[in-house]
Amino acid sequence: MLLFALLLSLATGAGFGLLPALRASRTGPNEALKARGGEAPRRRAIALRDALVVAQVAGSLVMLVGAGLFLRSLSRAQAIDPGFDPERPSSSRSTSRRRATTRRAAPRSTPRSSSGSP
Repeated sequence: MLLFALLLSLATGAGFGLLPALRASRTGPNEALKARGGEAPRRRAIALRDALVVAQVAGSLVMLVGAGLFLRSLSRAQAIDPGFDPERPSSSRSTSRRRATTRRAAPRSTPRSSSGSP
């Protein structure tokens, strides 16, 4: 399962990382600049790109703070005395005597029909 996840992540990284880079490297920089002409990027595209960058940075910051809080909680949890010696665990067995009871099945009554036909 872990090997499958590793292979899937490598294939995904190659697909979304290397293939666009290879496609962009097919044309030279001069041809790419000439093809665009002097076309300025649209404002809407720039605003979307900026919004995505802000969202990515904000998400990374939230995850970084969450990881720090988790590590702090983990270190505090390790310092708590559990109330027993974790190096020498003990076990106990509890047995209860159940009284064996027998149940008698109630006799089944079958309905009798008065006539031979239903």
